[in-house]
Amino acid sequence: MSGDTPMPPERFHQLVQARSREPRPDLLMDVEPREISDATSPLAAELLGEAVTRPLESGELLLICEETTLADLEAAAAAVALAAPLADPAGEPALATLATPRLFSPRLDDLMNWRPALAEVLRLLEGALQAGAAVPLTMLVGHVETYPEWVEHLMRVRHLRDNGRGRVGLTVSLASDDDLTVPDERVVGVARAARPTDVDLMRRHAQALAVLALGSDSVVGS
Repeated sequence: MSGDTPMPPERFHQLVQARSREPRPDLLMDVEPREISDATSPLAAELLGEAVTRPLESGELLLICEETTLADLEAAAAAVALAAPLADPAGEPALATLATPRLFSPRLDDLMNWRPALAEVLRLLEGALQAGAAVPLTMLVGHVETYPEWVEHLMRVRHLRDNGRGRVGLTVSLASDDDLTVPDERVVGVARAARPTDVDLMRRHAQALAVLALGSDSVVGS
């Protein structure tokens, strides 16, 4: 069959050259200042109540992230923690070299030029968790990420955890300019403009959201 014929090397190089000539999209977008909502919407309040009894989906987490006060979000996270007490840690965390500050988002992975690449990190984490390892992870916030990328990261972590036998310990960490050593000099400027007045409130915001997404037994310091 013709489909089984290997691609000639010269054709492969032609395709690579053609792709390299294509203009790449600008991955750096302006990020709105991530100020926390000053009121909780009725739907967000309803979802906060349901978070104690079931895992929330990505769209629900995003709405909560955007339409909930910090006080209500932290109260819901505390209720989740009470409903599921912390499990005793089993052994020392493994694969500490993979706990580099990052967010599991293809856009950010490409923009920040993180190494190893996202696909390789996810493959190694999947193998480690399926083998029963305890894996520390970091959710880095306060740079050029968006709320949807917070949720994207948490859902990827939940998928990895739920499909393995190991244990995840997620730490929410604030980004500094030292974390943004990237080729594009615009990144630091966009990150500074997007940070709220009190960055620690943003960390608490992300931490409480992580508890709703993963449970308190998977979030360090919750």
